[in-house]
Amino acid sequence: MSEKKIIIANWKMNPESLHIAQKLYHATKRSMSKMRNIHAITLAPYVYIDSLRQMGNTDNCSVGAQDFFHEMQGAFTGEVALPMLSSLSVRYVLVGHSERRRMGETDELIYKKIMLALSAGMVPIVALGEQERDENGNYIATFRAQILATLGELPREYQTRIILAYEPVWAISTSKNHADATPEDCFEMITFTRKVLTDTWGNQELVSNIPILYGGSMNVSNAKRFLTDGGADGGLIGSASLSEPSFTNILEIAEQCKS
Repeated sequence: MSEKKIIIANWKMNPESLHIAQKLYHATKRSMSKMRNIHAITLAPYVYIDSLRQMGNTDNCSVGAQDFFHEMQGAFTGEVALPMLSSLSVRYVLVGHSERRRMGETDELIYKKIMLALSAGMVPIVALGEQERDENGNYIATFRAQILATLGELPREYQTRIILAYEPVWAISTSKNHADATPEDCFEMITFTRKVLTDTWGNQELVSNIPILYGGSMNVSNAKRFLTDGGADGGLIGSASLSEPSFTNILEIAEQCKS
C-alpha cells in the first residue's frame, strides 16, 4: 500500500476551453496546498498540458497525459510521441484505459507502451479491469490473463515504478448495462491483482507497495468507502473531476483516509 493516496483527474476530451482548464487546475492546486497525505495528478488533453505546466507543478500536484503513441517518431499524422511529452516535463502517462482498449489497443500493445514509458523515465498509470461479470466467475480467469499479458514480463527494475488502476468496465457510468461496483468488489480484485503479481514476480513486499487505485465511477458519495473498505490507494476520477466542488470534496475525503 502506498504511503500517500493518489487521486487522478482524467479529464478525457474536456473541458471545452483553456480558460476552464486553467480554472480547474488552479482549484486543484489551491486545495493541494493545504494537504499532506495525498498526491493529485491531472491528466489533461494534450493541447492544455503546457499551459497547465506553466502554472506550476509541486511535489504533490502534477500534470500528466492521457495517452501517447507507441512509436517514438515517424510519419504518424495526428499522434503525440513520448519525447514531445518529455519536453514538457510530463512524468505521468495513462496507459491501457478501457476506452483505448475499445478502440483496438491490445494487451501486447499496452505492454509495449508501458515499456516505452518506463524506458523514458516516466511513470505509467496502467488501467486494468474486466469487461463484465458472469455468474460462473469466468471473469476471474479473464482478468488474470490480462494482468499477466500486461505486466507479467515486466523487468524487475521497473516493477516499483508503476501505478495501477483497477477499472471494472461494467461499473463505468457510460458503459452499456452499467452496474454499480461495491467496495467489496474493489477489495476482492485489488487483493487478487496483488496475489497474481506476487505469484508471478515472487516478491510480496514489492507488490504490496505498488499503488492500486480504483477507477470505476468514484465520486463524492462513494469515495470514502472505496478508499477504506475497498482497499484502494486512490482513485482514477472521470466525470467528477470536471466539477470543481466535487473534485475538491474527493481530495478532502482522501486527505482524511490516511494509508
